[in-house]
Amino acid sequence: MSISSLIPSTAEHGRNHIGRNLLDVRGCGLVIQHLNDSERTPQVCLAAVQQDGLAIQCLTEAQRTSEVCLAAVQQDGHAVAYLTDSQRTPEVCQAAVQRSSYAIGHLTDAQRTPEVCERAASSGEAGIQHFIDCLDVQHRERERN
Repeated sequence: MSISSLIPSTAEHGRNHIGRNLLDVRGCGLVIQHLNDSERTPQVCLAAVQQDGLAIQCLTEAQRTSEVCLAAVQQDGHAVAYLTDSQRTPEVCQAAVQRSSYAIGHLTDAQRTPEVCERAASSGEAGIQHFIDCLDVQHRERERN
């Protein structure tokens, strides 16, 4: 048996390294802050926010795909606070308030659409008060116009 047969190939080492990173972020999503950019594959980034939605704050703009942003707010609605306005799609906003009605506090008036307000109201957690607040904002907007 040669010594080279005992040393994993570069490809095998890379797969093991990615696998180890996946296991790490699945245990604690915030571990991603300790990984360098080359270790932050799309799969690792997604796994991190699925474990802890607030891990989104550790990702670069390029790593924040629409899939990653949606997964983050589905895990923790308050993750929407770390997203840019362009990342706050109607689907993301609705998912955030469905997970936690309190997430509506992170949204702009324009992002508080009737659909978002309805989701907040149906999510429980004092959702009805957030729904009333949304209606008040919408009513004030109509009066201004």
